Amino acid sequence: MLRQGKLYKRKRPNRYLKIRRVPRTTLIVGAKCKDGVVLVGDRKVNTDFGVSYIEKIRRCPEISWAVFGAAGVGTLFEEFLEVLPQKVSYHYNWIQYQSDRIRYQHTQEFGENRFAPRPPEMAYSFADFKHDCVELLKEMRNAYSIAHTEEGCTLQILMGIRERESKLFYLDSIYCLPAEVTKIVFIGQSELGEVFRKSWDDGMTMAETAKLATFAIRYIEKEGISDGIGVGEYQPQVWFIPNDGDPREILGDKLSTLLADVEPEVEAIRQKLHSLFRF
Repeated sequence: MLRQGKLYKRKRPNRYLKIRRVPRTTLIVGAKCKDGVVLVGDRKVNTDFGVSYIEKIRRCPEISWAVFGAAGVGTLFEEFLEVLPQKVSYHYNWIQYQSDRIRYQHTQEFGENRFAPRPPEMAYSFADFKHDCVELLKEMRNAYSIAHTEEGCTLQILMGIRERESKLFYLDSIYCLPAEVTKIVFIGQSELGEVFRKSWDDGMTMAETAKLATFAIRYIEKEGISDGIGVGEYQPQVWFIPNDGDPREILGDKLSTLLADVEPEVEAIRQKLHSLFRF
């Protein structure tokens, strides 16, 4: 039988998934702080072609109120960001069409009768946006159902949103269920972030949390705890979604100033810990 042939393998991994994924060793930190939501991410990606440093926190074209950080298969994240604006636009236009149709029908039936009941108002809402994100993940999971049988073929997403105030949500391609995050969360190689969680509390600001997250990323990188987490010669990505403003990435001199004291603190802690074991 064919099953007994030398070329038969019950499970043959897809080598392209291996080299194209954003490794689970990624570390993205998201937190709901007293003044807004912050997302901080490392940049390192290891592939069969070598090491590169990329943006793992991105904003969709035409969707200015949301920022996404991802860990998992990179091609899935790229497709998610590319297709989501189309899905949102279609849903928004469909709601507008239905609303116009209802108003037209109301005018036809009641004319200028001021005692007639008002037609129901329809508008694209934040709940609709969350549903669009979920539906897109479900569609992608169905479209690539064979690939999803591969171990590690998943996509984890942290989504910072500016509504009445900033909010943070976690969703993934396994359960496709958005869960609101009211404290701090780590995705990717999340277990490495747990020791730093104890240094955080919900009274901290976005800036303070960004420093803590950067400390975690740099400490893990400097100590070689994971060869998939780091920033190399770059700075980590830092995004603020303030309660009273639009999402913005902290860049250039502002980022350098914000994180200026992190590197000395990392070195001081490393030297102190190492000195404990010198006799």
